[in-house]
Amino acid sequence: MQFTTQRKYELESFISDWHWNQESHGFAQELGAFLFGFMDYLVQSGASERSYRTHSGNVWCIGYLTSEYGCYKKFSPDIFKWPPFHDIEYKRKVRDTANALKSYSATCNKLSKYATGRLYETLEPVEFDLLDQIQDFTIGLQLLRPSSPGPKKENALNFVQEVQIMRKSCFHILDEVKDREFLLKSMDICMENLDKIALKLESPHSEDHYRTLKIIEYLLADVRELKGLVLKRRMTV
Repeated sequence: MQFTTQRKYELESFISDWHWNQESHGFAQELGAFLFGFMDYLVQSGASERSYRTHSGNVWCIGYLTSEYGCYKKFSPDIFKWPPFHDIEYKRKVRDTANALKSYSATCNKLSKYATGRLYETLEPVEFDLLDQIQDFTIGLQLLRPSSPGPKKENALNFVQEVQIMRKSCFHILDEVKDREFLLKSMDICMENLDKIALKLESPHSEDHYRTLKIIEYLLADVRELKGLVLKRRMTV
């Protein structure tokens, strides 16, 4: 059984502390995708914004503790049969106040019902439009920035400027802009920026981490897809 999400870079950011090698990364991806589905379920079930924020924080802890202490080789919803999950480790590693434990247990109980009741099979698809795709793409670019404030790696990847241009130019394309020339100019800037991003991703660099190389592979595929979508949008102007 495999669970996927369209928000792949948001997912990578979410699970960044849940893995330590390629094998554990694969488990963390499936676990994270399942937990993303659970959080979508909370929204579709009418959870308040405050309740959602509380549950989402607890969900991250569940994912982290499951990855760190669960000793699982493969993911299955069955690992969430018996709540609360890793509550001893939660008290030791996260928080041991009565209110925090009560909140954590409540989230575990909801997740257990979601998993054992196979409610993920009734989950409505979440709309993921071009704007969502661009936002997720910029998250992916930011994941490649140097993780430590120390000396910069030689040829380290950095996309701060490209992210700023991406957000500005691409969002103009999606707006209902009446000025045709301005819209076409924004599209040209977006296409040039995507070409620069691809060139930088394909150029020699010092990155060799399994997760970073996978993200680069994803981003190059997304550059090609986004360029096609921008060209398609241009034909309608």
